[in-house]
Amino acid sequence: LIWNKAIPNTCRIFLWLAFRDRLNTNANRVNKKWDSNPHCMSCPAIETANHIILRCKLAGEVWKKLNLYETAVRSSNIQDFVESILDTLPEHQKPGCPACFAACSHGLWKARNQLVFKLTETSVAYILHQIRESLQLWVHRLKPSLREHINTWADKLS
Repeated sequence: LIWNKAIPNTCRIFLWLAFRDRLNTNANRVNKKWDSNPHCMSCPAIETANHIILRCKLAGEVWKKLNLYETAVRSSNIQDFVESILDTLPEHQKPGCPACFAACSHGLWKARNQLVFKLTETSVAYILHQIRESLQLWVHRLKPSLREHINTWADKLS
């Protein structure tokens, strides 16, 4: 998943860190003694990579748009979420799934950073717009035969 050709290198590195819970989330910043508050600024939960990508209120709205909310809530971690999606999706939807997951996860992380570092809340509509824009850029990295799969996922976010 992480090394999918449609996903840019910066996002691949982000995913690699996210899957290993190595992002500088509030919980990890507390563990490193860089901060004293491990909580998410959007909700009262402890902020981990799993929380930001699967369970935060913004993540919930993104996954609802893709009809993946129940899977996100049931998943124990990001890896479990991706495996559950790929196990249950029809074959014709699988080719675009890795890029869509990457764009959604990275979009949620960027929205979190806006809140943490600039104290600016990002609307769900804007996050969805940013994810669609990312997918529209990334689609040009692929063969024309694969582009329609990513466009199908992007259309769901409208």
